[in-house]
Amino acid sequence: VFTAPALAAPDYAKIEERKKAKTRVMGERVGKKVIKAFDLYNEEKLDEAIAMLKELEPSDDFDKATVNRYLGSMYGQKEQYKTAIKHLQLAVADDVLNFADQEQSLKTLGDMYAGTEQYEKAKEAYVAWMDFTGEEDATVYTRIAQANYQLGKFRDVFTPADN
Repeated sequence: VFTAPALAAPDYAKIEERKKAKTRVMGERVGKKVIKAFDLYNEEKLDEAIAMLKELEPSDDFDKATVNRYLGSMYGQKEQYKTAIKHLQLAVADDVLNFADQEQSLKTLGDMYAGTEQYEKAKEAYVAWMDFTGEEDATVYTRIAQANYQLGKFRDVFTPADN
């Protein structure tokens, strides 16, 4: 029997600690450049926004993760998934993003892996999302079941879908 605990092993004390953590903001220098990049993005100048973000060399781990998260999102919009995945991996690696940003980045990473037919990595990202949030989400279970189906792991398809 394939059950939720076998899929994910959330540490609820750590989850509560993350949720209660003080919201971090980018440093002033990086923050100003990011605002300019988003102005370009809002003017539908995606390539220029990406170029501006790529020029940044933040020294702070949080700033690096945040810039990588934005780059991952923007490359995803350009359907440059390999590059988007690289930046999202960097964004979530150190677990320094604010809770909602880390949560969304993990789920987006899973979606991008699935969209590029990297189903094992998609499952890993979705399980990491469940571990991070402590949540059980029907959509995430469905995505794990779909990944198992694509991998030919038919015995593992139904249990995540049933959760």
